[in-house]
Amino acid sequence: MSNDSYLYTIFGDLLCLAIVLFLGYWIGKYIYHYIFLGKKIKYLSFPLDGVQNFLLYISGTSKHQEMSSKKYLFHILIFSFLGFLFLFILLMIQGYLLLNPNNINNMRWDVALNTAFSFVTNTNWQAYVGENEVSYLSSTLGLTTQNFLSASVGMCVLFLLMRGLTNKQSKLVGNFYYDISRIIIYLLLPLSIVGALLLVSQGVPQTYSSNIKYVDYINSSANNQFSILNLGPVASQVIIKQLGTNGGGFYGANSSHPFENPTAFSNLIQNVSMLLMPVSLCYTFGFSVNDKKHSYMFLQVMTFLFVIALMCCTISEYTYKFVINSNVYYGNMSGKESRFGIGLSSFWSISTTSTSTGSVNSNLNQYTPLGGMILLLLIEFGEIVYGGIGSGLYGIIGFVILTIFISGLIIGKTPEYLGKKIDSFDMKMVCLLILPSPILAMGGTAISTIVYPLGIYSEKGAHGFTQLLYGYTSMANNNGSSFNGFKHNTLSNVMGGFIMVIARFVPIVAVGLMSDNLSIKKISNSNSNQLKTNNTLFAILLVGIIVLVGALGFFPSWALGPIAEATSI
Repeated sequence: MSNDSYLYTIFGDLLCLAIVLFLGYWIGKYIYHYIFLGKKIKYLSFPLDGVQNFLLYISGTSKHQEMSSKKYLFHILIFSFLGFLFLFILLMIQGYLLLNPNNINNMRWDVALNTAFSFVTNTNWQAYVGENEVSYLSSTLGLTTQNFLSASVGMCVLFLLMRGLTNKQSKLVGNFYYDISRIIIYLLLPLSIVGALLLVSQGVPQTYSSNIKYVDYINSSANNQFSILNLGPVASQVIIKQLGTNGGGFYGANSSHPFENPTAFSNLIQNVSMLLMPVSLCYTFGFSVNDKKHSYMFLQVMTFLFVIALMCCTISEYTYKFVINSNVYYGNMSGKESRFGIGLSSFWSISTTSTSTGSVNSNLNQYTPLGGMILLLLIEFGEIVYGGIGSGLYGIIGFVILTIFISGLIIGKTPEYLGKKIDSFDMKMVCLLILPSPILAMGGTAISTIVYPLGIYSEKGAHGFTQLLYGYTSMANNNGSSFNGFKHNTLSNVMGGFIMVIARFVPIVAVGLMSDNLSIKKISNSNSNQLKTNNTLFAILLVGIIVLVGALGFFPSWALGPIAEATSI
């Protein structure tokens, strides 16, 4: 590859990060004042408050009816279960309903179960081909709606924890329905409208017209053979899949499809969108605890890990060597779109695995062994770099509390966070927050390997094992991306669905119970015996704990998969 390619890649990467970090500050400040605190917005409060008050009225509640942490958590779980039930039934009967001009059939029960679990848990693992198996009604009323709802639930869980950390001996943490309606109406919906219009301007379809038949050079109209141009409400689903770190695309090829992501500018819009909310919420946290240094500490850790992973993956793809007719060439373009190249593809892949987005603009299955292992590693961290919307930040807060506890044991400091003592109950909840994902990922891989030793992945050997490991790791961390070699059957659909549910809601329950425990604690005014948690030294400690706890437990599986593959080339 030429030096120009490297320069363009570095410039593009820095530009995208700069846009995200700049916009993140202002959106994070907006979230704190107008979403978290609920302040009124001049000129917009009257119409938007009217919509929100109507939604609260039909839900039988109001913003003045505050809930305890446990009641707030209970409503999150009930709301999510009803969302799953609605989506599951909708997919099962979509063939009989309206907005189905392409005559899409009802979805098979195990695929519908997996899909409903997937979208409710913010995973968006796609065991189906979107343009062929989902009607326009299911896409709009089911999948796109759940993209808004599941993302908002993640933010609500973060708000729950933030209020538990900042409350002064009060169990009241706000109203779930007030929070979720405000997140959608005041934040996600306006950003999605702007983003969708920008995508439409780049050629992304947004229509309810039926697919178009056309004659190409291969097929002949004389033989009654046609190709199909798949259309649909694409832009509206694509923008919220990125903003909400959902990832499920309208097309089976996701954002590598030329209709879903046609230009370099649409690629930039989508890449910025998937990083924007997690970065913004870091700033929101700093405002909520009245200490911006906490925001900067989180961003130091996240950006450091992100940049190291990006460098390793990009260099691995650029320096890949192959030989054609005795001539040596460099650069792994296999599985990548020529309109994006290695640089934009690598940046996107790092973004989608460091968050919980899971969307792709290239074929991850054809990355180099080292490049693929870096993507796997980022998911195994628990997707806290920069993480999913809400889930990334409450996930890294779990690692912060673990770091405080371990450091306190070593240096004799009282384990406290933001002035609140960390007790044994909090540590149990941290374990429930961190441990389910690796247990489920390794357990699912082991079970599938035993039951289908040769039949659940497309290739044999080390790469086949990597496909399987990556698939279950993706589901167990609510990511949704895949190496494309993972084969879907009834066992993997049902087991994968329950893995996604457990991986999503056990940590949510742990956060809710920890918030309840933290809410009633006094905030200590003395800083003499507290470990500082907002400086660079603590950031270094936090990185060490993330690497030790979040990744090294997977090392034996790397030896069987990507490492074995790399050494055999």
